[in-house]
Amino acid sequence: MPLEERIPNRRSSSDMNEVRITSSSSSVASCTSSASNENDTLNTNDNSSSSSCDKNIVIGRSQLDPNRSNCWSCFIDLRRDPNDAASSSNSNEDNNSSSSDDQFCYTTHEHPLLNIMVCSVCEENAEAVECDVLDAQLNNNNSDDDDDLACSWCGLPSTELETSYPTLADGGSNELFLCDSCPRAFCARCVTVSFGGSEDALKSVRKAASGEDEEEWKCCCCSPTEFLGRLQWRYKQMIADSPTKEDGAGGSTSATNGGEDVHIAKLIDELNGAEDEYDRANEMLEDENISKQRLSIQEEFLSSGDYTNGSSELMEQIHNEIERYRKSWQRHAARCSDTIGHLQEELEGRNVSIDQFYKFRKEEKQRT
Repeated sequence: MPLEERIPNRRSSSDMNEVRITSSSSSVASCTSSASNENDTLNTNDNSSSSSCDKNIVIGRSQLDPNRSNCWSCFIDLRRDPNDAASSSNSNEDNNSSSSDDQFCYTTHEHPLLNIMVCSVCEENAEAVECDVLDAQLNNNNSDDDDDLACSWCGLPSTELETSYPTLADGGSNELFLCDSCPRAFCARCVTVSFGGSEDALKSVRKAASGEDEEEWKCCCCSPTEFLGRLQWRYKQMIADSPTKEDGAGGSTSATNGGEDVHIAKLIDELNGAEDEYDRANEMLEDENISKQRLSIQEEFLSSGDYTNGSSELMEQIHNEIERYRKSWQRHAARCSDTIGHLQEELEGRNVSIDQFYKFRKEEKQRT
């Protein structure tokens, strides 16, 4: 469906009874707030703008809950289940969208190396890193340049590790660890997460980095941790519990058309929400909104009294914040686009007309 035909107005599923739309049974759509909740997202003046829930998460402060329904690379919420105490208790208090009506689905992906729950963006990043690792092995071309290294867990290159979120509780460097048993590298934050993210875990990581422990260091792939095993089990459990086309919304074939209709209505609502968010992300990336964001950032820095107007230091800070803003909304758009594709597949598999769905959206736009 061409982008110009995507109309950003949600429509009640009850108004679309004649429309039937699905994602493949292997894909998992999981709920998150309509805000992007990007791990490195800036707050903007727009009250509906994405909120940085992951800035509230600090690795190395307390034990992480393996039942959290988030991406275990960037920590963005993937599912908002009202019955999931872990999800609700760890959600961002500043999130502007708490109503279930304002929630839609990101599609959950499997980490290509670790088999844990991640978002589509982090899955692609990790996949690229693993391909580079395997390619280097195949061609016996291991680089000695640290700038060429990247974390095999979060997929971030060494040059971006210090500015990424979540942060480490001790405020120390998020350095890379090179495994002594395989050609992979893992950053201090992800190594800490692999041990549960507690204060003791971070202390152990710092001890290993200092060289106090003379034993060889093995990554979580070569020497799996208990917490990583719990994350892998959690992902397998989520896949097993996902409703299939045959199950219907209620998870039982006895639900017949009633359960199927409810499930289709839910999928339609999720697709509407994902389309709305995709359009909003692209709107936030328009030159006009970026210019407004730049002015807002400049005013904030100048009001702090730490910078002089026009100074190179101020310009550098503004540039960095704008780049972070761009990346945040670009990642949000990419996740939404991925979710849209999965939902379209699932609805088509349930004999729902995607063309009819977008016809309704276009008509709604013309009426408003």
